[in-house]
Amino acid sequence: MVESRDFVGMEKRRLRGAELLNKGMSPSQVALKLGVARQTVAVWQKRLAQGGTKALKSSFSGKL
Repeated sequence: MVESRDFVGMEKRRLRGAELLNKGMSPSQVALKLGVARQTVAVWQKRLAQGGTKALKSSFSGKL
């Protein structure tokens, strides 16, 4: 049995991360709070700077 990813949950985590970054929290603090790697938050921060929160939305369009 193949387990599917929780795309909705992952998107919510990215958007929460963006909210925390916008409030001035450091990437390290965001990573710790959300339970993700600091490097992951750095990717989110780069996407946020380039395209705003829209860039953090899920783009999954595969069939389940």
